Amino acid sequence: MSNGDRSLAIDFGTSNTAAAVTDPRTGIHTLSLTHHGNLMSSSVFVRSVPVRSLDDILVGDAAVNAADSDPGAFVPSPKRLVSMPAVSVHGTPVPRTALFAAVIGSVYRRALRHNNNVPPSRVVLTHPEGWSADLVAVLTDAAAEVGIDPSTVVTVSEPRAAAHFYSHGTPVPSGSAIAVFDFGGGTVDVAILRSTPDDEFEVVTAVGDNGLGGKNFDALVRGWAETQLADLNPELAEYLRGSGPDQLQARRALEESARRAKEVLSDAPSATVTAAGGPWRENLLLTRDEFEDLIAPQIEQAAALVRTALTQGHVPHDRLQAIYLTGGSSRIPMVHSVLGRVGPVATLDDPKTVVVRGALIATARSGRPAAAPTVPVRAPRPADTSNRVRVSGRTLTVLGAVVAVIAAAIGVVVYWPDSRGGEGATASGGPTSSPTESDVFTVAAGGWFTCADSLGDVSCWGLNASGQLGDGTTDSRYSPVSVELPAPASALGAGREHTCAALDDGETYCWGYNTFGQLGTGTTDPSAEPVRIDMPAPVSALSAGEDHTCALTESGEGYCWGRNTNGQIGEEGSDLIELPYRIDLPTMTSLAAGGNHTCASTVVGDVFCWGANPSGQLGRGYTNDSDVAIADPLQVELPGPAAFVAAGRGHTCAALEDARTYCWGDNGWGQLGDGTGDSHTEPVQTSLQGRAVALSASLRHTCALTEDGAVSCWGTADWGQNTSAPGAISTAPARVTLPSAATTITTGAVHTCATTVDDQVFCWGENGNGELGNESTTASAVPVRVPV
Repeated sequence: MSNGDRSLAIDFGTSNTAAAVTDPRTGIHTLSLTHHGNLMSSSVFVRSVPVRSLDDILVGDAAVNAADSDPGAFVPSPKRLVSMPAVSVHGTPVPRTALFAAVIGSVYRRALRHNNNVPPSRVVLTHPEGWSADLVAVLTDAAAEVGIDPSTVVTVSEPRAAAHFYSHGTPVPSGSAIAVFDFGGGTVDVAILRSTPDDEFEVVTAVGDNGLGGKNFDALVRGWAETQLADLNPELAEYLRGSGPDQLQARRALEESARRAKEVLSDAPSATVTAAGGPWRENLLLTRDEFEDLIAPQIEQAAALVRTALTQGHVPHDRLQAIYLTGGSSRIPMVHSVLGRVGPVATLDDPKTVVVRGALIATARSGRPAAAPTVPVRAPRPADTSNRVRVSGRTLTVLGAVVAVIAAAIGVVVYWPDSRGGEGATASGGPTSSPTESDVFTVAAGGWFTCADSLGDVSCWGLNASGQLGDGTTDSRYSPVSVELPAPASALGAGREHTCAALDDGETYCWGYNTFGQLGTGTTDPSAEPVRIDMPAPVSALSAGEDHTCALTESGEGYCWGRNTNGQIGEEGSDLIELPYRIDLPTMTSLAAGGNHTCASTVVGDVFCWGANPSGQLGRGYTNDSDVAIADPLQVELPGPAAFVAAGRGHTCAALEDARTYCWGDNGWGQLGDGTGDSHTEPVQTSLQGRAVALSASLRHTCALTEDGAVSCWGTADWGQNTSAPGAISTAPARVTLPSAATTITTGAVHTCATTVDDQVFCWGENGNGELGNESTTASAVPVRVPV
């Protein structure tokens, strides 16, 4: 048997990994990766840091099994973090290549055992269509790290591999198109491919949503179960909300039962979800009709992606041969029925493994990697807009103040292609060509002032009593003035009376009020000009609260400094922290500094809050006196994984991966957006329509940017900051009229600002200190353009 007769393909997925091999006698078949199936969890668990060898990293079931013993060492989806050079585990960076190598190495060793330790002649690695060459290199470097000969490694994009598997059994005439619909555990991706005369496939367009996937359905089933338990067995429901080891294990068991029920409902009319803990146990019956009611909005969103791809690919209905379903979640009957209204649906064999088997077919046909990937689209483009959303190559998250947040590591971004050539700029892992450092355009609203970053140049306007405008004076300005910085800026954060900026050269500078050490310089001396702070790593996002500041590094570590009277820095025993202090949490996707509290979201979707809690802004179901300090991060119970958080003065909001938005805390002005004026110490769902890609929370109002480029605000309108009549209160989200689609949103104390796709800044609300930047002091309930 010749070594040249064998190839190995590895499909490293967001949730699971699959492999396939060629055999000269039996052809292509999947490789068993566990004792119970062909799929292996893509999760990893770092047993010790620093990582000295790959033996320090557990993978698959072993990683999942160890997760409860040390949640901070568990990375459930390394693929989501491919854009991060390293992942922080207990404060120590672990290179992304090591995490990838651990998974690929486990598969490769199993393949060697399958073939009597004879290496395959070719190793095929699959990747998303939109990954750049640098991201694909993470895969190939990981393969080399585990001893795979680089000369044997080829790569192919996932939709091309699926298309080749489909065409292997079903002829696709030249010029015909197929839509590959990949509905996995953590993402939905749609690619339109056109057949070429040489039996290859040209990718016409690709769209995706990293906030949709089978795990969202798992979370919805778990949420349904928790709602049932609240009525049937409130003691068990309360037990499952605990944070002890036994409660964590019980919660994981409930999550696993929800996942199994979801899979059973693909074939059966009902399924049982079991919840157990302490002396209690409940078996809950979920029917398929109830399940479909839960998931219908997400399925419709997925179908909308297919329509978007077909429209952007200019595919006439008669040229669409099939919508080819791949990925485990595509087995759900409702997926078939809803997509069947869009076009003809096709399925072949096991949808979880068609990509990895198709990869072997694709490379066997051509003997080389598939053509260069196209650029993915992450949201439908609003009508009559032609410019790109600007996102820095360094900035993965944009946080305004009191804080505006865009999810970063999981890839939820607003993205519209450039009409000139179909290319655009996204955050991590998007286009093949990286955006330039000048592609930054953000705005941050502070207490009674505003700052903007235009092509890397920072300008500020409004109140300047503490030097927060950074122009070397304490004179208030009614129009933008430049801030002198040593390099272009990539992220901004504006607090009550201070400002910070992260620069493209990796440095961070702050200026303004400093009585509590919020500038992070090691002193309490104020500065009307930018001063450098000693950050341990380059910063991707900044958030400035009333008197403290937080920064998120490129590896997902969080640091805070400044006022600590309520423990908002995360350190006990000191009223102020003058230097950056590391937050002891697993890899974070967002970090939000509120009034006197702080919140964060992690890569697994957990939310933690700490600091002041007089209004229930920590989300734990109770309040504390205003002088109580809570320095330990407390987990907030939400009905699903969170993408990111935003913190206001006395309230907090979180955008979930399933597109719902929840808020908690003070609601005296309707800032929770639930249609009432009642404060809540636990999360309540807002009435926001659409998926939020950015949130910003302030003193008495909250704003959201949804994926269609629309801005909605709710809460007090004393000075028109949510565009309602002055003096009014809006307890539900109200749409803000802007001349074009928005790209960022930020809320100040009593004003709001947004940037738009045509690179404009608009502000509205109070203007007594010139915070609207339009050379006047007249308040406006209508957005006015700022000349930056």
